[in-house]
Amino acid sequence: MASELKKITDLSDEEKTRLFKEFEDQRVNYGLCFMDFENIMYEHKLDYQGKLRVSLPLGENLVLWSLLNEDAIRLINEYVVSHGLRYKPTDMYAERGRVLDLPVISSKDEAEIMKSAKDLKKTHWLPVELVSIDENK
Repeated sequence: MASELKKITDLSDEEKTRLFKEFEDQRVNYGLCFMDFENIMYEHKLDYQGKLRVSLPLGENLVLWSLLNEDAIRLINEYVVSHGLRYKPTDMYAERGRVLDLPVISSKDEAEIMKSAKDLKKTHWLPVELVSIDENK
């Protein structure tokens, strides 16, 4: 019998702290991307899958990741804000063998990406990893 998935909203403060520590250990030791968030939430048997996508406010056609539920996105956002992180373009996904089925924005020039994001007519994927706000651009 398959085990029941735990709702993210049912996490205790201690469980959330442990989860954030795993996110942070992954980020510091190997780099952290949305695929890693999914892997860690899967290992903890959390209900994270859904139909929503994560986009930057610059343009709704610039997608960072998809198929998450609202609670998972809130959890990720809480982690990002509480740890002073930002998104940085990366090749990490291709190296790890998992990509979204969307055209990819391959530029690593963040200023160029931000400038063109609002003009995208079709949905594109911007592969990103999380880094400290003060980390070298």
